[in-house]
This record gives sequence, C-alpha cells and structure tokens, in this order.
Amino acid sequence: MKVTYYVASTLDAFIADADGGVAFLDPYGDGDEDYGYGAFIASVDVLIMGRGTYRFVEEHGTWPYDLPTIVMTANAPDTSMAESIDFTSDSPEAVVTALSAAGHEHAWLVGGGELARSFLLAGYLHYVIVSIAPTVIGGGISLFGGAAYPLGLEFKSARGYDSGMVQIEYGVRAPAVGERPGRPGVDPSG
Repeated sequence: MKVTYYVASTLDAFIADADGGVAFLDPYGDGDEDYGYGAFIASVDVLIMGRGTYRFVEEHGTWPYDLPTIVMTANAPDTSMAESIDFTSDSPEAVVTALSAAGHEHAWLVGGGELARSFLLAGYLHYVIVSIAPTVIGGGISLFGGAAYPLGLEFKSARGYDSGMVQIEYGVRAPAVGERPGRPGVDPSG
C-alpha cells in the first residue's frame, strides 16, 4: 500500500497559521481550478489524518469525504462525524499493516504536519504532493511538524497554475539500511 501526503503549504512551508487557520488559501479557492484534487481523490481508497485535522474539519461543518477514514489520536472523541471514521492510537506501521490487510491500496495522509513527520520517520510515507501558495506567513504549523532529519526526495513532476500556485510531486527515497531508526527491517541499534 502506498501513502501520499497531499497538502497545501505557504512558500515558507507552513500548512496552517499558529491557530490552525488556512486563510492563506482563500485567494485560491475561487474559480474552476481544483489543482488536481479531483484526480487525486479518485486515486485513493482510504484517508489517514491526525486529531487536529479531524477537529478542524469538525469545526467547519459536515464531513466532506466519502471514504473510510482513520484518525490517529491518543484521545478519541465520544462521537464521530461519520460512520466511516475509526479512531486509533496505533503506530504508523500498525495502521498501514491493517489497511493493507483490509485490501486498501492508496492512502491519503490528509494532515497534519506532525502526523506526516511520524509516517516519514517510520518509513511509511511514499509520496509528497505539495501545492505551494505564493504567500509567506512567517510561522504556524510546519509542513513536517518541525525538524526531522535530512531526507532526499525524488522529483516526479511540477505544474504551475495561473493563480501563482505551484504543485510539486516527490517520491520519498528509501534510505540506506541503518540510516534511520524505526524503518521496517532496520536494526535501530545501528
């Protein structure tokens, strides 16, 4: 199963402001351009998100997705926005293993940055598709939730839009054996 982090970011690599707001995206929501979202969502069969992202969707109305969803959190709420949502405190490895066993082939890691970082560090993030808004906000929630470690990405494609937004797709390069603790099949002792 592959996991893709499909996300919008500011030029200075923030996916939301310090309060979790995404007003920096407001100028890009008008018009007929979907920035590849329609094709992307048609390619996934399950969603993975963190509690903060779930809370953001919850605060903004109805559940917009028609796909099974895993919300990774240590504090599951008492109620859910939809029957297709499951809450778990399992590790990225356990979640990917369970989703693969259930027959899922492509997961959208919806957010947030800390969750993306945990999947990256565990070796379960395969692609990053980031739509970069030509905006600088100077702080907030970072694309990968803060510092991780140096990791090369393999360029796949890029597309510019008339709005000034640029979408870039990368493959995550598998590190050499022993380069990263937590990677399946890697001895963390080095």
